[in-house]
Amino acid sequence: MRISVEWDMLKLPRRSIVAIEAMVHVALTGAGRTIPTIEISEAIDVPKRGLEPILQQLVRAGLLASTRGPQGGYSLGRERAKISAAAIVEASLDTETAAADDRASRYSKALAKFEEKAERHLRAVLGEYTLDDLCSEARKSGVKVTLSKNFDYSI
Repeated sequence: MRISVEWDMLKLPRRSIVAIEAMVHVALTGAGRTIPTIEISEAIDVPKRGLEPILQQLVRAGLLASTRGPQGGYSLGRERAKISAAAIVEASLDTETAAADDRASRYSKALAKFEEKAERHLRAVLGEYTLDDLCSEARKSGVKVTLSKNFDYSI
């Protein structure tokens, strides 16, 4: 009898993937302009309501800059070559949920070294990729960059 392992469970959290996709979109389409939340939302197919808290976490981490007003939106907080995938993932993690997930079983202490090592390896791999690398991969895979429609905020 063969046991099937569910490797999908070892993927990054959905909110981290959303954060990476948002950062790649801003990096590819920004070019001296701010990107409205609605554009990011439509580009990565995530509801605006769920996206906004993730974008704010990225702003607090200094990875994105936010501008208010009619021409407001998001732009990169620093050069994309200086933003690692690890920094994006760390910024996107919900600290309240992570703290609530702390639990202890009789095996927790015994497996702590294993968990620590696995986490260290994941951080190292994520640290090898910059936002610049991710943008290059997006372009190589055929992602077409289209600038947003001219959003009209007049009332």
